[in-house]
Amino acid sequence: MGVQRAAIEFYSLDRIDMKMPTRMLQWLGLLCLIFLIIFLRAPAVLLLPALQVEDGAQVFAHFYQHRGAAEIWRMKGGYIPLVANLIGYVAVRFPTRTIPYVLTWLPLLITLAAYSLFFNRRYRTILAAEQTRAVVCVLFCLAPIAQFHLLSHTDYSIWNTFLLLILMSVLPVPTNRVRGLLYGLLMNLLVWSHPLTVLVLPFQVYLWVKDKPGRVLYTLTIVNIVVHQIIGVEPNGMFTNLGPLDIGLTMAKAGVWTLVITAKTAFRAAFGHPLFMWAEQNMWSLFVYWVLFLAIITGMVFWKRRAYRPLIVATVYFIFSVTFMSVLNRGYARVGNIDHSPRYVYIQSLAFLVLFGGLVDALLRQRVQTPHLLAQGERVELAHTFNVGNAVSFNGWANLAFAIIVLHYFLLNTQLGHYFMTKRASQSPYLYADPNNGAIVYQFFQELAQAEIEHKGRTGIWMVAEKIDDWPIEIDTRSAEQQQIEVVHVP
Repeated sequence: MGVQRAAIEFYSLDRIDMKMPTRMLQWLGLLCLIFLIIFLRAPAVLLLPALQVEDGAQVFAHFYQHRGAAEIWRMKGGYIPLVANLIGYVAVRFPTRTIPYVLTWLPLLITLAAYSLFFNRRYRTILAAEQTRAVVCVLFCLAPIAQFHLLSHTDYSIWNTFLLLILMSVLPVPTNRVRGLLYGLLMNLLVWSHPLTVLVLPFQVYLWVKDKPGRVLYTLTIVNIVVHQIIGVEPNGMFTNLGPLDIGLTMAKAGVWTLVITAKTAFRAAFGHPLFMWAEQNMWSLFVYWVLFLAIITGMVFWKRRAYRPLIVATVYFIFSVTFMSVLNRGYARVGNIDHSPRYVYIQSLAFLVLFGGLVDALLRQRVQTPHLLAQGERVELAHTFNVGNAVSFNGWANLAFAIIVLHYFLLNTQLGHYFMTKRASQSPYLYADPNNGAIVYQFFQELAQAEIEHKGRTGIWMVAEKIDDWPIEIDTRSAEQQQIEVVHVP
C-alpha cells in the first residue's frame, strides 16, 4: 500500500505538470521565454525607444517641465494614472540620455510581472495544472492581440497594472502577515492605476465575507476603490439630464454593443487580426458561429466540472464587464473599432486566452474515481488525483495539444511579418509608425543632454523633435524673459 501511495503521489497533478529542479528555475525560465518573445518580435522598440504618441509628447514633456511631487497625482484623460505618473516622475530624474529607456523598460517589467503571475502556485485553486497555467502565460505574450504600446509604453502601462490588479483581486490575501500586508499595499496602489478598477469590487466584497482573517485588508481595499471612483475618476456626465427611461435605453444599447464587441473579440483572440478583419468585412456570421461554439463548450464544462467554475465565472465576468463599461465611457464608435484601438479589448482578449486554456485542460482530462487508501487504520481520500496510467495519458495528450496551440499562435504572428528571427512586414501593431523615429528620439536626447550642459541645468531650453507620422516631442523650460532665446530644432 505504501508503494501505491508513493506512485499516486508522484503522478498527482502537483507533480506531473512541469518537472524542473526548483521553483525558482521554473519562474526564471518562464520569464526569460516571455521576455524573448517580446524582444525578438520587435527589438528596435526596446533598443531604440521612440516614445511614441503620449509617452514623448505628454508623459516625458510634462514631467520634464513640471517637477514637483504633486505631479504624481496629475489627472490625465479624466482619471489619475498613479503608476504611470510615478514612472514619469522617476524617469526624468535619471541621466537625460537614459530617460527613453526608463520610460520603456519599467513598463516592460510591469508586463513581465503581469504575464507571469498566473503561473504562481496560488492560482491552483482556479486552474490546477501548472503546465496549463505556464502555457497560458506564454500565450499572453505570444498571441498577437495587442500593440507594442501595451507591452513597453508608460502611458499604456495602465492596462497591465489593471491586469495585475485583476489577477491579485480574485484570490485571498496570503496568510503570512508580512506577505499579506505587502500584497494589500500593492493592490491599493494598483487601484489608482486605471479608471475601471472599480470592477474588482465584487471579488473583494466576496472575499471579505469568505475570508475572515483578511477582512482588515479587504475593508481597506473596498474603501480605497470607492474613494478612487469618487475623486480619482471624473464623471463623464453620460446620464446628465436623462430620465429613467433614457438611462435604461442607454444601458440597453451599451449591452447590445457589448455582445457585438465580445463576439468580435472572441474570434480575434482565437484566430488573429488579419482573419478577423477579413471576417468583419466579408463573413460576419463566423463571429456568431464561434461564440455559439464557445458558449456550448463553456456551458458543458461549467455544468460537469465544478473545479473549473471559478475560472469560468471570473473570465466571463471581466470579459463582459470591461467591455460594457468601456462602451459606456467611450462609446461604440471608439471601442468597437478594434483595428484602431485594440487596447479597449486587451483585458478581454487575455481573459479569453485564460478561458481557452481552461477549456482545453478540462476537455483533455478524463474523469476518474479517486482511489481510497488505508494508512495506519485510517481511510485517506486523495481527491482530484489521477492514477498512474491516466496521469501519464493526460500528460501526453496535453503536451501535444498545447504544442499545437503554441504553434497556432506563432503562425498568427507570421501573418504580421514576425518570425522572431527576421522581420518581413514593414507595418505591424508591434512596430513604430516609422522605423526612423527611434533614431530621431535618440538624437533628440543626445542634443538635450548637451543643451543641459550649456545651460547649466534644465531651465531655459526649448527643443522640438519632429517625428514621422507621430506626435512631436516639445519641451520648453524658458522663463518669460527668455522667450527670444535661440531655438534648438531636431528635424
